[in-house]
Amino acid sequence: MTRFLFVALLVAACGGDDDSPSPDAAGSGSNANASCSVTATATPNTTNRTITGVGAVQCDATTNISLEVCVQWNPDGTFKDIMCESSTKSGVKELSVENVSSCGIATGRKFRARVNASISGTAKPEMLSSEVACE
Repeated sequence: MTRFLFVALLVAACGGDDDSPSPDAAGSGSNANASCSVTATATPNTTNRTITGVGAVQCDATTNISLEVCVQWNPDGTFKDIMCESSTKSGVKELSVENVSSCGIATGRKFRARVNASISGTAKPEMLSSEVACE
């Protein structure tokens, strides 16, 4: 009886065989099963002649998020990156990155934000904002 009680106490002290999740292989704060949404916006400031591109990720559980936001323009009909900003955070439910780029002095150009995100190392589909003008 003493031996049985000792084994029972040892199992209880060590946590036994519970169903608690083990740490994810992707690292601390990672949750590969988190459901996340990605958004992209581009907002012109005609007074300062800038475009603010914003990328945001919102998840229903904490996870590891990597986010890149590029402001693009179309000088010849094909969109090209002007400048990109990025950030990575672990163990968070949301992350946003703001990127402010100059419109330059020319008129008639279109701008947009291009957003790439990965959740616990898995890439999400690229998001593009609506096209905007600076004038």
